[in-house]
Amino acid sequence: MEAASELLVKVHDEMWKKALPLSFRAKHNHRIGDCAGTLTLAAWGVAYSSPDHEWEWRFEDIRIVERHGRSVVNLETHATEVLGLGKPKNYKLELRAPMRDEDWSRYETLARQRD
Repeated sequence: MEAASELLVKVHDEMWKKALPLSFRAKHNHRIGDCAGTLTLAAWGVAYSSPDHEWEWRFEDIRIVERHGRSVVNLETHATEVLGLGKPKNYKLELRAPMRDEDWSRYETLARQRD
């Protein structure tokens, strides 16, 4: 019975991956104010597109990707800030609508598999 349960989870995960990419209206806060755009969770990583930014981070470029609450995604990359004295670059993206727990859980699992 356990093998059947594991197979069912794998099938559901594969079906979920076919629904990728997932896109969310979001905003990024930076020094000059809010920047509205689209956060995309893809099978290869994470992207953020706005009038001011076109960012793409592959899983191998990401140190940490985590969700706070249901509406904030924090992303830290391996790249460092020039003025941050070697501190990793960190991006806080606030979603306009909450992300489903199931979607985040499966995406987080996918990201861990790519590490």
